[in-house]
Amino acid sequence: MAITPGRNPNSLLALILPSELQANQFAVTEKGKEWPLYKFLRAPSAIEELKPYSTGQGGVLVWMDNGTLAYINNGGRFPPPTRFAKFFDLHSGVCIRILGDSDDAILETATFFGALESFQKQIEISYKHNLDFDDARAEQLALIMDKNQTRKICFIGAKLNSAVSAMIATRPYPINLYLENASIDDDAFLKHFQGRTTPFGSLSSEKSLATSLFKTIFHQLNLFEHFRVNRLPNDLILQLLSASVKSVGFTVGDENKDLDLMAADIVPKDIRIQTLYEAFPSTFMLSFLRRVAQLGHVESLELSLHEHDPIPVEVGMALLGLLGASKNLKSLKLPVSVDALDDQFIKDLFDVIEKHDRLTVFSITAYPTKLDPQFKWLKHLMQRNRRVHVTDNHGTNWKYDRELEKIYALNRFLHGSHMVTKEPLSIRTLVLGTALTYGAVNHFQRAASLLADQADILCEILHEIDLANEAHDDSSLLKRKADDDDDEGNPADPELGPRRKRQWK
Repeated sequence: MAITPGRNPNSLLALILPSELQANQFAVTEKGKEWPLYKFLRAPSAIEELKPYSTGQGGVLVWMDNGTLAYINNGGRFPPPTRFAKFFDLHSGVCIRILGDSDDAILETATFFGALESFQKQIEISYKHNLDFDDARAEQLALIMDKNQTRKICFIGAKLNSAVSAMIATRPYPINLYLENASIDDDAFLKHFQGRTTPFGSLSSEKSLATSLFKTIFHQLNLFEHFRVNRLPNDLILQLLSASVKSVGFTVGDENKDLDLMAADIVPKDIRIQTLYEAFPSTFMLSFLRRVAQLGHVESLELSLHEHDPIPVEVGMALLGLLGASKNLKSLKLPVSVDALDDQFIKDLFDVIEKHDRLTVFSITAYPTKLDPQFKWLKHLMQRNRRVHVTDNHGTNWKYDRELEKIYALNRFLHGSHMVTKEPLSIRTLVLGTALTYGAVNHFQRAASLLADQADILCEILHEIDLANEAHDDSSLLKRKADDDDDEGNPADPELGPRRKRQWK
């Protein structure tokens, strides 16, 4: 991977020879072996340009001009040991750990990498607790967030102090904030969030937030599009479910198991519930499922239950009733082991999904291979309902044999064909021609479905062809008439056209 400086004008990195190390730089050794060290020949244009250097020999070490060391890798290992005690991590398709002694220099380098373009949908941020954020450094972090405001911004295991919490609360645009084992400064966030009138965006936290913070935020839930937190008391669960929020999520513990939701006003269309219990919360779950079935408006539902505890038959029946009543349901995720599900329930579940008109996503933790070792149920389901895409909890297709792979491929094509109908006319015409030439060539079922979905485009094409042929025929007639008139010494009739042509047919 060593790159000689100047050999290739397009090279991104160059090897630093031991004699070229600056006063603030040092050699890095691991298990008696010295790591090659690099420097940038030019600034990268995007994160993706770093990917070739992130694989192979465990990644690369790059000395930055400000004395920080950047470890670029694919996340498969920790960096070699150095004398630096502080670090800042960025992950946006490539993992970058920035090591150094100076907080200012570390944030400067983090801003350099964090501002690079990326095709990824999210950026992950983490740093050691001894990295001290004052207002100025929080503004450096704000530059990273500003550059990635359209992506999901994840803070992993970080302690967000008052300066960072205030900065997050006052972003002038909606953000998609996810806190994974990360904590915020409740007082600072609350102080700057109060009085906010512009949309905040989305907030998801794996940790429970302070009660005082909850009380204030819940008075301004209208500023959120998605709001997902853990460990809510019953009164706040009721308040959350009645809020005009597109998506909500919360946990149900033993303190919530007796909450009855049969009279609750459930507004959100996207709901995620994770259960944390010693005894199954039948009262809560039955009332929730039955109430949602009554309302019938939910579009996405995720129920994460204990993997091995058996689910009561009555609860399984209520879930089937919800599926049958929720005609708008598009996504159902059941992160639960099949060991917890009754055999008859699984069969009935597949039968109900087979007849569902709107469901497009169905995911389960594990496939019931003991009951269906050859995946016949899944094949039958996906052949009868080609709209639904069945996956595991990670969104990965189930694999068994070539036949199942072909079913997945056909359904994906048919779904794509249907989705194209929502695109502009020019794009649909282009896609139709490309799909017929490549994706549907020699495949009758694909071609038939494509032409059925795009029948209006096909009619437009045929109409244009007919007009072109008619114009060509008229031109030929005019030419023949002109030739005849020339032979007879008579001028050609300029009015000869489609009407005369139709009379001669």
